[in-house]
Amino acid sequence: MKELRELEQSVERAIALLKTQPEIKSAQVFSSANNRLWARLNYTSHIPCNGVEEPKSTDDYGIGMQIVRDSPDSKRVGFGSEERDLSFE
Repeated sequence: MKELRELEQSVERAIALLKTQPEIKSAQVFSSANNRLWARLNYTSHIPCNGVEEPKSTDDYGIGMQIVRDSPDSKRVGFGSEERDLSFE
């Protein structure tokens, strides 16, 4: 699981980069981290642990941004995201 400070830093770095782009008029940046834990139960199982077959856990994290940018003919809105990577690169 990612630490809150690491999520905050990724958003701060992205906002700092977007502020250097003069054509970007507005931006929204967010990051998130999620952790899930589940177990598959099978009550007809021969396993002596009350039917718990596969305890598993997963975690996901990423960063996303939505921007409004000026183009020669109008304003354009775009969205981008990156899964499982919070690095500046």
